[in-house]
Order: sequence, then structure tokens, then C-alpha cells
Amino acid sequence: MSLVISSRESLLKEKIKMDRYFELDKKLKMENKKAFIPFLTVGDPDPETSYLLIEKLIKAGASALELGLPFSDPLADGPVIQAANLRALESKVYTNDAFKIIKKIRSNYPDIPIGLLSYTNLATGFGDIDAFFKTLSQIGVDSLLLADMPFEMMEWIKPHFEKYNLKQVLLAPPNADKETLLNIARASQGYIYLVGRSGVTGTELKTQSDLTEIILELKALTDVPIYQGFGISTADDARVVLKTPVDGYIVGSALVKIVAKYHTDQNLLLKKI
Repeated sequence: MSLVISSRESLLKEKIKMDRYFELDKKLKMENKKAFIPFLTVGDPDPETSYLLIEKLIKAGASALELGLPFSDPLADGPVIQAANLRALESKVYTNDAFKIIKKIRSNYPDIPIGLLSYTNLATGFGDIDAFFKTLSQIGVDSLLLADMPFEMMEWIKPHFEKYNLKQVLLAPPNADKETLLNIARASQGYIYLVGRSGVTGTELKTQSDLTEIILELKALTDVPIYQGFGISTADDARVVLKTPVDGYIVGSALVKIVAKYHTDQNLLLKKI
């Protein structure tokens, strides 16, 4: 019996050890810091440059990564990130190609949390939903956010998250009622993605005082970190967000605009990013 308990304790410790979001949150709290999470579409503008951009952001101090799989119809994203998806697809970067880039990042940077933003059609269209989750686990992805999945479908897909020890990330909209926030808090793992304003990515923030109320409500319900995204495009935006109890912030469109502007000159792009 003692051997069984010892084995279970060992497995539990190993699971905690591999929880990169947990380790990141603990480290940042000890240092009284907050997380900066950049977003890029994998494969934009081409496979080689995409890897170098992600690596550049890690070396510049990114706390974690949020990466998008190239998709022809990214409904949650505005024109800036839609264009990034098209550039990646035009460079012949499809799902399996994107996985190779992510696997290389994980191999070279074993400790940084990697979150994937994708869509239900990509996950179910992989051939086998179980194979999709298994591949994410094998290449070292820590979390998955399916931006278009209705909350009602979460129970259907939950067993796959549990089977492969992947964290489920949910979007918390700025107009969520108390019941919705409770459901999000109960189901979220890794972190909660607080949406800074209604609509698609790449536009202005909702009033930050309104969002602070949501942050406080979520923090009363869960210990999972809350990262705010959508609409943070300048240093001033970031300063406003960081005055709140949020645990970190996500920047996507502002970075992708740099890729769009300089993507024909790799050396200049890597300097500008």
C-alpha cells in the first residue's frame, strides 16, 4: 500500500512540475511582476522567419506564448490577424507544418508555457479529435483555446483535455453576467483570457474600470491567472491594464502589424519586433 501511495505522490509531483503556467504564476508573484504574453500566427510570414520571430520574443523576455494555427476563416480576429493567417497559408504552412515549428520551439525552450489559439473546425478536421489533442501533447503545447467553441460543447471535449493533460483556456467576455463568469472560472485551467472589449481583435479597450470589476469577480471564484487581451496596442494601454489586479496581458495585433509592415525584409523585421 505504501508503494502505491508513494507512486501516486510521485505522479502528482511530476504533474505539478510539468504545469508551466503554475510555475510561471508562482515565479511572477514572488518577483511582484506580471506576465507579458505575445501572440503570433505560426508560419507568418514563412516558416523560417516565424520561428526566428518567436525565438526573438522569448529572448526579449516573453513570459509565455500564445500562438495561432493558420486558418482560412479566423472569426474572432480582425483584419490584421486575418492577413497573418493568409500570409502563413500562402507560404504553405498548414497545421502539421505549424506543429513542426512549435515542436522546435519546445525543444529549444523547455520551460516557457505555450498556449495555442485555434478553431473547432481545425481541431475536428484534423481527422480525429483525439489525434489532434495527442499531437498537441507530444509537441509540448500546454493549453488550448478554441475561440469559436460554444460553452455547451465544453463537456464534450473536456475528456480530451484531461486525457492529455492539456489546459483548457476560456474567453471571459467584457459583458459576462455572474453565472457566465462562474462557469468560466470553474472550467478554465492554465489561465483565463479576459477580453478587453467586445468584437474582434485589434480595436480599442473597453473602459478599464468595468473590466476591473470582472477581474475582481473572477479572482473571488478561482486562483487561475487572468490575462487580459484584445485592444492592448501601446505602452500606455499596457500601463493602464497593469494598474488593475490582472495577472498579465496579451498583445497580438500590435506585433502582427510589425510583421505585416516588414515581412519582406527578415533582418529588419527581427530588429523591429
